[in-house]
Amino acid sequence: MKSETSMIKFYASLTQKYNESEKEKKAKELQFAVFRSYIWGEDGLSKLLEKIDSGKYGADLELILLQYEVFPDREAEANLSEIERYRPKERSIGIPVVVNSENFFDKNENERRKFLFCLC
Repeated sequence: MKSETSMIKFYASLTQKYNESEKEKKAKELQFAVFRSYIWGEDGLSKLLEKIDSGKYGADLELILLQYEVFPDREAEANLSEIERYRPKERSIGIPVVVNSENFFDKNENERRKFLFCLC
């Protein structure tokens, strides 16, 4: 019997470059903490979507992994696909999402939430 867990899961990764100053690294880490609160915080996206059970959507897809890449370098960003291939063994797909200053950190509260919710 399948456990009653959400079919939508979240992953977030912060890219830091070796040539960044300690001040730049610290600033990115603080921004990353802010971003994580939008996903896993008290009013985060994970809480809102935790009730979505894969059992209601058929047996072919059990997991949708939203993969947030925070401040990826240009090369990594260029290699991200819009939606990854379906993984039949895992019955899952991954959806990479680039998060940076232009689309998230330089926005106000409403614009940030709109960015996150438009992806779901």
